Amino acid sequence: HKKALVGVTLDLAEAGSPAVQAAALDLVARAGYRGLPHKARAVKLAQTHAAGKDPGLKGLAVRALAAVATDKELDAWGKTFYAALADASPFVRASAAISVGRAKWAAGAHGLIKLLDDGAKTAHTVGGFKGLDGQPGALDAAIGVPNRVDDTAIAALGLIARAKRLPVK
Repeated sequence: HKKALVGVTLDLAEAGSPAVQAAALDLVARAGYRGLPHKARAVKLAQTHAAGKDPGLKGLAVRALAAVATDKELDAWGKTFYAALADASPFVRASAAISVGRAKWAAGAHGLIKLLDDGAKTAHTVGGFKGLDGQPGALDAAIGVPNRVDDTAIAALGLIARAKRLPVK
């Protein structure tokens, strides 16, 4: 059933509005894993939006990429993660930070250090669509960690340190 569900979700995303694409990327980011069925399609969708302009889609895309990446893919996609860590949007920076931490990608720690003085709020809402009731819709793209970039970077560094058994002083 998992393969069918992921396939249908990606079918809808590939043919859907930005809001549908955001919901699909959020699902991959939350439930994705390295052996995800239809991984190539999910990665293509995520890479497209990780290079895009919409901060909501970009942040969700970076989280989706990290959720399905192998260690080699994390290294290969490093430029995408570093660019997101330096993005103008606090939501994208925080999304990249927690992605790097959850993936336990030690090479990303350097980019996280730069965020330790970044007190920007990370809240972001994806809009631009109508709900089933015809009213303007919104998807709150919550990261699920502290709501400031610096706090998110600290949490990510902690995840990496524990995974790699690095001394934390």
